[in-house]
Amino acid sequence: MDPDLVPEEVPGTLPEAPARAPDLKAPPLAGLEVIRRALDPRSCAADIEGVVRSDVALSQRLLRIANSAFYRRGYPIQTVREAVVHLGFHELRRVALTTSVQDFMQGGFAPGFDRHGFFVHCLAVASLSQALSETLGHEDPPVAFAAGLLHDIGKNFFDQHYPEPFGKALRWAASGGTSLVEAERRVFTRDVHPRLRDHAAMGRWALQAWELPATFIEVAGRHHDEPGSGADFLVQVVQCADVLAQNLGLGASGNGAAPGWHDEFSALGLSALDLVDAIGEGVKTAQRMGEVAGETLDISGVELFCAGVVAEPPDADQDEDDLRVGHG
Repeated sequence: MDPDLVPEEVPGTLPEAPARAPDLKAPPLAGLEVIRRALDPRSCAADIEGVVRSDVALSQRLLRIANSAFYRRGYPIQTVREAVVHLGFHELRRVALTTSVQDFMQGGFAPGFDRHGFFVHCLAVASLSQALSETLGHEDPPVAFAAGLLHDIGKNFFDQHYPEPFGKALRWAASGGTSLVEAERRVFTRDVHPRLRDHAAMGRWALQAWELPATFIEVAGRHHDEPGSGADFLVQVVQCADVLAQNLGLGASGNGAAPGWHDEFSALGLSALDLVDAIGEGVKTAQRMGEVAGETLDISGVELFCAGVVAEPPDADQDEDDLRVGHG
């Protein structure tokens, strides 16, 4: 192994992390408020519109998006109010959340961190989470989109606050073909802090500091738990979407190798055909939101992966119509 990747000895004393970090980086005030409003189930379009109107840069971006080739109709959108009406609440929430999170994700200092690829990964996880949630009949699929978009936010805080050890973890994962969370736990327990051992712990702490809803804090903190370990439905959906995005080759998570995916789905009971349908819908949404955010998705691996899922033979004791992913 590269000697640069060998962690140093444990320092004699490590400070405890405060409950809140006054210098914890966040999007610009308006961007953070958009995120909070977009995640608040009590919010309406007028709430988000009010925040957007208070910030010139956000207003200009929303108008540009509403007039883009993807959303444009037969007339120009000239005011924020027209853009809000034109997009509708659900699409407005998704667009505002995506672009605000994207801004935050682009700043950092860790060498070797592919920030554009990472944002695409999060966008794919968000879109696949929404599609899986819809397929499984969840009552609020847009919540799954938001949870997927924010699930890995701890990596951005490592990138911004702990760039050297995070860069070391990235190199360790790449050179060893291991998961990034494994590499983080080896590096961060020694170099940084005994409590913030990986990006899941960092994400939980950071989203608490941002004062975001508990649902999203739970997903960020538990998305690397063992499947079926008492996690709630939304955590399991995001876990599945995370594994799928990596196996579909959508974006760059920082892992040295894509994790095995099939066992992740057994608790959800998705049929192979339902899974393929959900993947199709999720990829369409990811492409649309990628276009909004100015990011292009490479979907060359999707068809091959889906063909492999459908081709899985059923067990001898299974009906072909009831093929469950994870039992093939």
